[in-house]
Order: sequence, then structure tokens, then C-alpha cells
Amino acid sequence: AARDYLSRTRREYPLHYVFDMSDIEIPQPHP
Repeated sequence: AARDYLSRTRREYPLHYVFDMSDIEIPQPHP
């Protein structure tokens, strides 16, 4: 159970982090 929990958290953490960074770093074509 601990391994599954860590795997899930570890996989979701970087995903959200990357998404947040990408959204902020990548400029959007909006006025």
C-alpha cells in the first residue's frame, strides 16, 4: 500500500508541477 501511495503521489506531483510551470512559462496568444 505504501509503495502504491508513493508511486501515485510521486507521479501526480511532478505532473502538476510541470503543468503549472508550463502554463506560467509558455506565453499564451491572448491580449
